[in-house]
Amino acid sequence: MPDLCELAEWDSHFFSIRIARATADRVVGDDMVRIMQWCSTNRIDCLYFLSTADDASTVRQLEDNHFRFVDVRLTFERTPLGLPSAEQEPFSGSVRQCVPGDIPYLKAIAKAAYRDTRFYFDPNFSLALCDALYETWIEKSCLGYADAVLVYETDEKRPAGYVTCHSLDSDHGQIGLVGVALEAQGRGVGRHLVSHAVRWFADQGIRRVSVVTQARNWRAQRLYQHCGFLTTSVKLWYHRWFMP
Repeated sequence: MPDLCELAEWDSHFFSIRIARATADRVVGDDMVRIMQWCSTNRIDCLYFLSTADDASTVRQLEDNHFRFVDVRLTFERTPLGLPSAEQEPFSGSVRQCVPGDIPYLKAIAKAAYRDTRFYFDPNFSLALCDALYETWIEKSCLGYADAVLVYETDEKRPAGYVTCHSLDSDHGQIGLVGVALEAQGRGVGRHLVSHAVRWFADQGIRRVSVVTQARNWRAQRLYQHCGFLTTSVKLWYHRWFMP
């Protein structure tokens, strides 16, 4: 019988605790007993569980077993056919591929850009480590983790926004991180970055583009909706801590 959990090796290394993730999105039969036994055997400190939102029994079992709700995960999707309307809007600045010299600027943006995510919502993760998580994420993306990182550059040639692109397979691409510096917000930068990402996927022959955000991040939801994305999935993030 396959395990219902797996060790999250990168997360464990980064946070210096043992973190695992559940491999299913529902709790059926004796699954909860097996999950708890696996976590005990493997000395897990924190377990991530991404639950379907339409199974009341799973939600009740998670809550009855001291899982803490931390996030609503929304997935949006669109076809690359046709470009978002931002392509026709007036725009100051330009969008280009990242270069190594961009990394310090992008890390500074990432440090403050994701306060709506589940890591910040969970008080067991320190704010400093949460900041460092996204700084590391964008740096790794620029160094090859992402297939492309597109950067918004102001007329003064200063990087002030970015979007990361991942080709998951020959048919499906995913936008990873989108970040815009505070001083550049409200100018349509996000729409242009997402628009250029959609064009990049189209150039790769990708036929389906998805992006994930949080239910509490209404600005991101409006951005993706404006760019032609539609909701395709709603799931619930839970964390179960075993540390005293």
